[in-house]
Amino acid sequence: CCMLTWPSCFVLSEDVMAVGVARLGQPTQLILSGTLAQLRDVDFGEPLHSMVICGELHPLEQEMIRHFDVNRAAEGVVKRLPPSPDSSD
Repeated sequence: CCMLTWPSCFVLSEDVMAVGVARLGQPTQLILSGTLAQLRDVDFGEPLHSMVICGELHPLEQEMIRHFDVNRAAEGVVKRLPPSPDSSD
């Protein structure tokens, strides 16, 4: 058995690639990929939700997640959350 020692503080930047998954395996499932900044305002709807933070991706993995790119998703599939009052946007 090996044990990894993690730094005491681990911070992700907004440009980290991720995949958001909601209701996997259900007729209403939603899978979208993008940066954390791009996925932050997506309304994934009802639970259950998972967020996969990507590390270094193999070219085949990169190709696969492009199929779920938040910017290329079918019109009407991606709902955006309203901006929060404390948002600087």
